[in-house]
Amino acid sequence: MMNEGPFNLTETMDNTELSPLSDAPVAADFPAGESLPQQPGEVVLGRFEVKRYLGQGTFGYVFLAYDLELDRLVAVKKPRQQVLSRYDSVESFIAEARTVAQLDHEHIVPVYDCIRTPEGSCYIVSKFIRGQDLGWLLRQGRISLPETVRTIRDAALALHHAHLAGIVHCDIKPANVIIDDNGKAHVTDFGIAYNPQQRSELAGHAATPAYMSPEQADTNTQSLDGRTDIYALGVLLYQLMCGQLPFQGDTREQLVAAIGSGEVRPPRQIDDSIPRELESICLKAIARDPSRRYTTALDLARDLDDYFGYEPRPIDVGSVQVDESLEPLIEKLAEHTHDIWALQRYKDGWKLGDVRDDSRKTHPCLVAYNQLPESEKEYDRATVLGTIKAMLALGYTITRED
Repeated sequence: MMNEGPFNLTETMDNTELSPLSDAPVAADFPAGESLPQQPGEVVLGRFEVKRYLGQGTFGYVFLAYDLELDRLVAVKKPRQQVLSRYDSVESFIAEARTVAQLDHEHIVPVYDCIRTPEGSCYIVSKFIRGQDLGWLLRQGRISLPETVRTIRDAALALHHAHLAGIVHCDIKPANVIIDDNGKAHVTDFGIAYNPQQRSELAGHAATPAYMSPEQADTNTQSLDGRTDIYALGVLLYQLMCGQLPFQGDTREQLVAAIGSGEVRPPRQIDDSIPRELESICLKAIARDPSRRYTTALDLARDLDDYFGYEPRPIDVGSVQVDESLEPLIEKLAEHTHDIWALQRYKDGWKLGDVRDDSRKTHPCLVAYNQLPESEKEYDRATVLGTIKAMLALGYTITRED
């Protein structure tokens, strides 16, 4: 048995929350006719101790397990029988799964192995990413614009890597993008990926309709390429920025018809705080005609980088200790910092007001430092402290002449 210790899952999800590969919260929702998920404590394939059922998606169900041989947590997926039935044999499915396993990119969840069972099924073993999927995060509220741009950029880089290997994901959606505890995005669940050398009907019929490109939704389409994933990323970008999907429909047929029309409300008509550059990037990604979209996902990532190229990289001051004797200096510099800010505001025509109002140029903090709320003083102190720590980290010393 493993020591739960740092692997306690309460830090990332509870029993009712969705897994990064899930569209349903509980094992009881698994379809009739399919074998139910393994129970906690059960050992699968004589090697993987089941810790917890995580959820299910189009591809199958997934559970968290402890690899008894390699001493690590893994995500173990079992495909649905309807997925396996579309292949000539389990061996051909495993061969294709191992092609996906060759994808090696920092923003793609690694597949460790695909193992055949004596009963004629198989399990796919992947790295367990400690974090939450975008679907869960969206249910908690809107994601900030910098986080949105960074997430879509990361996913675009991952998909470009897959496209170079001839693999199209075909099911990009919030549940298939995991944000780890460091804010880094990981694309997962290539379970219905399209390979031009072996077209799978799943690519057109098992994907999530709201994120399907027009050509993917069209049953007459004979081939797909990376631009269908670019389209899905554009839909995801739209959703993250606007808080809603670009196309709506009460039924699958209505939704497919709306997607096919290509008539989308521009993001800035929903939220005029969205930058024009991001609106243009989004609309180009979800153009109805594939030829009008980005040619590669890398082009999309680069445009996002050009827009949001600034990533704060402060000096590492984690190990710097500040002597207590500097506290009076920090307080004096905090007051000085506030006065510099207030002086500039007055020069720009601002005045004291009950609330901050940019249009009327009023601000409640245009008062003397000693009249500020303690929370505002702490902000100024933290700014000064950060600067002092950076100086010390760079090798400077702080002394006072008598």
